[in-house]
Amino acid sequence: MRVDHDFNGKLEVSNRFLYSNLNLSKYSFELVKFGNIFPKVETVKKPGTIKSPDIGVGELGILNLELPGDWKSYDVLYVTAVDQYSRHINTWSWKIVKPQDFSSRVVNSSFISPVTASDPNNQLTVSSGKTAITFDKLSGSITLVKSDGKRIPFGGFQFTGFNRTFKEMKNYAKGEDYIVEILYDSACYATWTMMKGGWLKLDYGYSVKGLLDYAGITFTYPENLVTGATLMANGPYRVWKNRSKVWYHLSHQVIYLFYTVLVLSALSFQVLRQRVLRVRKIVIMVNF
Repeated sequence: MRVDHDFNGKLEVSNRFLYSNLNLSKYSFELVKFGNIFPKVETVKKPGTIKSPDIGVGELGILNLELPGDWKSYDVLYVTAVDQYSRHINTWSWKIVKPQDFSSRVVNSSFISPVTASDPNNQLTVSSGKTAITFDKLSGSITLVKSDGKRIPFGGFQFTGFNRTFKEMKNYAKGEDYIVEILYDSACYATWTMMKGGWLKLDYGYSVKGLLDYAGITFTYPENLVTGATLMANGPYRVWKNRSKVWYHLSHQVIYLFYTVLVLSALSFQVLRQRVLRVRKIVIMVNF
């Protein structure tokens, strides 16, 4: 089920209790809005109660949320159910806004500094505002990151769990952005996009075969400098054999992750002991 601007505030529910009417349980909703400029995300919440529906055992019925008139201005809708003994049954969540609408609101794109590029001596430097990124054209790796003249020890990303061989690097302007495409063997790739104001976007994909302990990417950033990470996604953590029935749309702020990550929205994704033959794709936004 989707909750969009055409949602009428009513959910179809099924009573799977053996003996209890659903009017014995209690229900509530919570509307959440994530504001401010990333990564300093602030959360605004609006809770409310839901009238318990009269739905007998084994029957279908309607749960009328009776949302406030401004519910469309929020990002996520949560609905929680507790039983007659006040034990938590479940919390469901639905996103209200589209991802592109959300990102355009929390990512500061009001910068007027254009993106420029220069490539002397097999070194490509792309810059905008206070941020400058230098790529080695012979390996595709990031060799230097500077923000406001200060060097940042960030060396880009690398595949983990398997090895891939660099093939070539392409670079070109596209509209107001600048694109750096890095191609590897076995249909693996990484595309860095520099946007106005120094926002750097990573779009990557890979394909692997055989039995692997794990597969994914990680970032070359000194572990002793990692203080935390902010993830806004379904989560908060991967599940495998004990798959959760419900995923939550949350902003997760973690003090430290067992896997080295870059502070912001960088995260390592792993596939544990599975035979894999597929391409995975994710977009990561980084601002220095």
